Amino acid sequence: RAQILAQAEAALAAVLDPEFGPAETTCYLADHSELHGALVIASVQKLARPAGLQLLESRQFDYAIIDEVHHAHAPTWRRMLNRLQAHFTLGLTATPERSDGIDVASLFDDNLACHASIADGIAEEALVPFHYIGIRDTVNFQNIPWRNGRFDTAQLELEVSQSPRMERLWQAMQQHSAARTIVFCVSQRHAIFTRDWLRQRGLTAAAVFAGNHSDPLSRSLADLRSGHLQCLCAVDLFNEGLDLPAVDRIIMLRPTESKVLFLQQLGRGLRASAGKTRLLVLDFVGNHKVFAHRLLHLLALNSDNSSWQQLRKVLDGQPAPLPPGCLLDLDLQVRDVLKELLPTGAAAAVDAYRRLRDELQRRPTAAEIVRQGYLPRILAAGTGSWFEFVDAEGDLPPHQADCLQQYKDWFLMLETTRLNRSYKMIVLQVLLDHDALVTGLDIRQLCLACRHFLLQHHTLHRDLTGGAVAIDARTATDEAFVQWWTRWPISRWLDQQDGRHWFRRDQDTLSLAFGVDAASQEDFQQLTQELVDWRLTDYGRRQQAEQVTTDQPQQTSFTAKVSHANRRPILFLPSLTENPNRPVGPLNVTLPDGQQWVFKLVKVACNVASPQGVSKNQLPDLLQEWFGPDAGLPGTNFQVNFRFEDGQWQVAPARFATEVVTTPQVTVVEPDGVAIEALWPRGFRRTIAAARRYHDCLPVHDLSASAGFWSVEQQPEEQGWAPVTGVTLQMGMFIGKVSGRSMEPRIP
Repeated sequence: RAQILAQAEAALAAVLDPEFGPAETTCYLADHSELHGALVIASVQKLARPAGLQLLESRQFDYAIIDEVHHAHAPTWRRMLNRLQAHFTLGLTATPERSDGIDVASLFDDNLACHASIADGIAEEALVPFHYIGIRDTVNFQNIPWRNGRFDTAQLELEVSQSPRMERLWQAMQQHSAARTIVFCVSQRHAIFTRDWLRQRGLTAAAVFAGNHSDPLSRSLADLRSGHLQCLCAVDLFNEGLDLPAVDRIIMLRPTESKVLFLQQLGRGLRASAGKTRLLVLDFVGNHKVFAHRLLHLLALNSDNSSWQQLRKVLDGQPAPLPPGCLLDLDLQVRDVLKELLPTGAAAAVDAYRRLRDELQRRPTAAEIVRQGYLPRILAAGTGSWFEFVDAEGDLPPHQADCLQQYKDWFLMLETTRLNRSYKMIVLQVLLDHDALVTGLDIRQLCLACRHFLLQHHTLHRDLTGGAVAIDARTATDEAFVQWWTRWPISRWLDQQDGRHWFRRDQDTLSLAFGVDAASQEDFQQLTQELVDWRLTDYGRRQQAEQVTTDQPQQTSFTAKVSHANRRPILFLPSLTENPNRPVGPLNVTLPDGQQWVFKLVKVACNVASPQGVSKNQLPDLLQEWFGPDAGLPGTNFQVNFRFEDGQWQVAPARFATEVVTTPQVTVVEPDGVAIEALWPRGFRRTIAAARRYHDCLPVHDLSASAGFWSVEQQPEEQGWAPVTGVTLQMGMFIGKVSGRSMEPRIP
């Protein structure tokens, strides 16, 4: 922690000192307990102790910057945040996608100042692409006990240290060399074993962890940065926080179960650095579901969600939908192992539930399953309802199971009631927020609280502000809104549903039409809250998917550059900084031939498009139809125009923006007077003065590719000479034409 905080202090000083001049810095960590400095560097763990909390309450800050804020829902962090007094608070995290689906932005009133994914970082060149190499593991993971979402550490440590596995690692390291490597290990003893094993093979290596036998951390980091150390074997030290941009290879010897941990470890090597063009990732893939889950995490980097169906297509040979420039290498053995692990049909949803349960160390809620891309009703199909499925999994406590049986019809109605708008669930949410679901709430107070809730919600507010709403909730008087809200969702709750009246109106109070036992009220409200969360989460996600930036005026036109990723053409879009009103999300468009398509636009790119009603991605086929097989290849400048006319987006190829920016096409006239077209370098000549040969010109040969020199039988003919600048020329050098795609994408 001290290393991370020292790093933070250096970064802040570099920004603040030139602007405001040097200022006193104090620390609240380890043996230091000062909060009076102009710049205070503090440890959350120490601040959360009673003495720290008391001191924190007495201080007022102008600005507070909280790093690794994805931990903010943990009790320790919440104790600190509840006492922090600052005029402006900024939270930073490289891991906003918590496995439990908790929205970190909700702690900041949903004010999300900036969001950049790993794919965004790679596209903007703040991060480098990765080359993931899956190595077939020699360990039989079926023989290692799996408890509470974890392998048994002692047995795992023994199995992963066996010689065949390490020899296979050495072969991969020799084949995929690098200058600086972080090796993520299972345990302290495993880190020491791996360090010694690497040293025996002539590599400089250190083992660092929070323990007595660790190599010195500061010196090891300095040696790694300077290049004196080749490999750093770590246990839970570099998952987050430390900045090590020079690392160009990571090795995952530990079968990481957590998505968050896996992405944090991957992120340790993605930072851009001078001379660094890519990150090598060597990962063992074994016969356990955790390894298939890791592939899902990689596929999700370039989209909101990944699926087993998508992974199956990749294993069958389709290109992986990864960020631009990234590669996924899986040999046939690895593919066969992974195919054996793929669940199908409803089993995939059950697997997602159990996987998330293992990761969270508790049962997932229905809303968390929705955020994973699955439907709780699919899980409930075999048992009748969501909570009956949970109970069948052994995850519902007896007292909640009793509550479920007593009020089963109520819970089933909440799962299945139709939602054209969010209104009915908002009524329930407000009743729950006021602890009034059982006792009832004054209707006027309920209506106004519902309006406030909706207008403050970053997605659901559209249900009150869209063009189809009969009242303008932002400007309507309280009386007008109360009258309208009573006429709509409240009257719907008072009507009969599923053959029953669930609510009643007693003068000016809305309350349940049935009683709830005092002993069951807490469970009743908790289970109801879970179902309301599920329905609102699912509704909000559907609304977001259907929304195409109608809150801001759309830009009338923009141009996209045709590029490539994984040998398939994609579109790079103008950034939202350049064109803040550019559409984002699914965009309905019309092609030049009148076809209706949907283009899925993200922050920097579009790599998915298809005709309306078709799920298969057909963007690569469309771009190659427009521009030919070279669409998106290096050296081309194909572009696509997006234009908004008569209420409809038109998309068409920019036919005159296809200038080739490498060697130009020229006409060569042969001695017999026949003109032929050939792709020669600029300045090409059939003959040239002898004094210029290998001085500023090289011969151009009639070959398509050469891997080394040629034999007598392969001797190509000289076609002419072309000038070359910026290179010292010598005999044996030549110019040749390279064609085909076997070298794409180029990763030096």
